[in-house]
Amino acid sequence: MPRAYNYTRFSHPSQALGQSEQRQIELCEQYCRVHGLTLVRDSEYTFLDRGRSAFLGAHLDDGAELSRFLKLVEDGTIPAGSWLICESLDRLSRQDSWTAMKLLGGIVESGITVVTLNNGEVFADMKDARKLIMAVLDSSRANSESSHKSSRLRQAYQKKRDAASDGKAVFTKQVPMWLKLKADRSGYDLVPEFVETVRMIFDLTITHGKNKVAQLLNEAGRPTFKPSVNGWGTSAVSHVLNNRAVLGEFQPMSKLDDPKRRKRKPVGEPIKKYFPAIIDETTYYRAQDAVAGRRTAKATKQSVKFNVWQKVARCIHCGSPMHMVNKGRAPKGQTYIECSIGRKGLCESHKLIRLDHSEQVFRAILACLDSMSLVRDSGGKLAKDLAAINGRIAEQEAKLSKAVAAFDAEPSPDIAAAVRRMRETLTELTNQREHTQGELAAEDAIDYKEFMRRLDLESPEGRAAANALLQRLKVLVFADRGEDARNPSSSYVVTQDGEPRFAVAYADGKAGYRKLSPWKHARPWMIQRGNPHGPLLPLHMSAATALKHAGPVHFEPPKEAGSRAYEIEEDADARRQADADEDYWPIQE
Repeated sequence: MPRAYNYTRFSHPSQALGQSEQRQIELCEQYCRVHGLTLVRDSEYTFLDRGRSAFLGAHLDDGAELSRFLKLVEDGTIPAGSWLICESLDRLSRQDSWTAMKLLGGIVESGITVVTLNNGEVFADMKDARKLIMAVLDSSRANSESSHKSSRLRQAYQKKRDAASDGKAVFTKQVPMWLKLKADRSGYDLVPEFVETVRMIFDLTITHGKNKVAQLLNEAGRPTFKPSVNGWGTSAVSHVLNNRAVLGEFQPMSKLDDPKRRKRKPVGEPIKKYFPAIIDETTYYRAQDAVAGRRTAKATKQSVKFNVWQKVARCIHCGSPMHMVNKGRAPKGQTYIECSIGRKGLCESHKLIRLDHSEQVFRAILACLDSMSLVRDSGGKLAKDLAAINGRIAEQEAKLSKAVAAFDAEPSPDIAAAVRRMRETLTELTNQREHTQGELAAEDAIDYKEFMRRLDLESPEGRAAANALLQRLKVLVFADRGEDARNPSSSYVVTQDGEPRFAVAYADGKAGYRKLSPWKHARPWMIQRGNPHGPLLPLHMSAATALKHAGPVHFEPPKEAGSRAYEIEEDADARRQADADEDYWPIQE
């Protein structure tokens, strides 16, 4: 059966709270059942653009899912003959009709059949005049709707801004955390506790650096503006110091002036005396001058390298994200990852893990996950090469057949020589085909060394692709550094879909693997001792418990790369420990 891929999109993040995503997916599943299509459900081939505008073409930007689909079609990973199913044509584009038709035509010309579920249209080619006319009308309607909506939003925004400038109306209910909107919307009241914190930040900054200010705020027990944020950090302090709302100014911001509607940009001049001022100008500028005096050129900038651990690495002690920090250039300085709240003094672990050490572990982790797509980029090229070779063989066989027929009709030395050359060429092409077929078959059976050779973690694109893959696979990695600072080691528990899967460690200058208990999958056993019906422990605590009972580090790589490598290790581990003593493990019978 043909393979079908679902593309789902909605333009505003707030639609994620409704049924837009689920509705589009259910319609696709129903269509595939009725028409005998095989819907591909692998996370690597699920294409969902949340909060991306098709009117502005944001769904075609780098990092967008439709853009990723088109690249997979282009390199042959998604083969011709596949189907792309979407709710309606305006899911693919709300740009002008010409742009929308070029997009649709490009997909169809690549051999992909496009289905729009709202009207049941099937675009297997671009030759049906009726379908083309209806598609142009649909795209024109969608573009017109979005254009009119954009225009109305601009007009309404300008009216609100003018009223706010004249002091006749409140512009927005979104205000600094030290203020709250009055019930009658006539103005703003102060929140005394937060006002005191803001004034404390400015006073401390005049004599202390931001790190010290954050520590003093935490020692004083000053609550953060957001309850979900655990303690003050330098970024939160900087945000307060740079916010001119403390002087009473309000800067209207809007995404309408960004062509992609991605970033909020200032609109017009700031409105003075809009908010109640809580800091006088003298204090404000003394604090700014103190910050500028401590700043050294680029001293606090992070590495230009894309952080492969972004949204993936967590602290095993508290579960907080691990952030990348630059401590200067080698050999004296290094780039590290560290617990985001550890540097605030709010986590028991405030140990730095060298980034270059952790990236050796990152490679080892990728080798044991469903990450073959990162090194299978040549797969599309090989398929195209094979098709080209087959075409050349067919062409050469036709020429050879004609030459043999000509020789039979009228033998001559010249024709005989030509037949001999054609047969040699045909033999060479046949050998090329066998070699290419072998390479193509080997794409799904790459060994560990070959995986490491192909893996690209040097280019920004390669690093971003690896990080995005782990996020799509719902992988979180919980990190812990050892005690010996002279011979630093670190351990990492890899979890997927909320379950510990395996452990990796850095020791003796290289990355190795640590075997977890065969019971590590059964997270229900991760319960409070003496309370078998209690709630599951947080995932970082489950990871810490799994790591506590992990085996020693070994440096023997798996025989194969990819998720199969992990499964092979699992089977062997389960056999070895089938009779293991369970008394030490906190399992509730």
